[in-house]
Amino acid sequence: CLCAMIITTHSKAANVKKSGDYSYRKTESGVVITNYTGKGKKVKIPDTIDGKKVVEIGDAAFEGNKKIKSVIMPDTITQIGGLAFAECSKLKKVTLSNGLEYIGSSSFSETGLVSVVIPDNITEISFKAFMRCEKLEKVTLSPNTKIIQENGFANCSKLSEINFENIEDIRDDAFKNNVSLKGKLSLENVVEIHDDAFYGCTGLTSIVIP
Repeated sequence: CLCAMIITTHSKAANVKKSGDYSYRKTESGVVITNYTGKGKKVKIPDTIDGKKVVEIGDAAFEGNKKIKSVIMPDTITQIGGLAFAECSKLKKVTLSNGLEYIGSSSFSETGLVSVVIPDNITEISFKAFMRCEKLEKVTLSPNTKIIQENGFANCSKLSEINFENIEDIRDDAFKNNVSLKGKLSLENVVEIHDDAFYGCTGLTSIVIP
């Protein structure tokens, strides 16, 4: 009911604390960063806050920040929430945690990323995770990344280099309008390709499917 939702919201708000440039809350597993208020262009997220490990970047924690240009994450972080860095238009470089297990929906959409390396524990790219990253040129997927969810890399007009060999499932519009994908596309282990997965990829000349 609405009353329960309001109580839950107030409860979460009451648990939020502040440490330097970060607002955060504690959980059983560690600290969740809920907001960043710093003015720095280069952000190095701490591995501990208030004596507990930083394990998650919460939903929309950095969303819309127009100042940050680079982010380095500690290996303690296992999750990045939805919209966490969305619309950080000047964010060019991110070093993801080696312990990362989940990247949320739209987490890096509409950022200025030029390249990204996906850590080994990531098995899928979430819905709209890197959509409309118009400066993104190179993506290095983990060998364990098997699924590209809907619009995962859609409208990344400069994306020209990505390793497809381990992908098994490519969802709707996953690479839509990526005009810089050119030449021969080899999908060695693909099992499913969904609607409009490569719609508008006008530079592709051939596709190899098992």
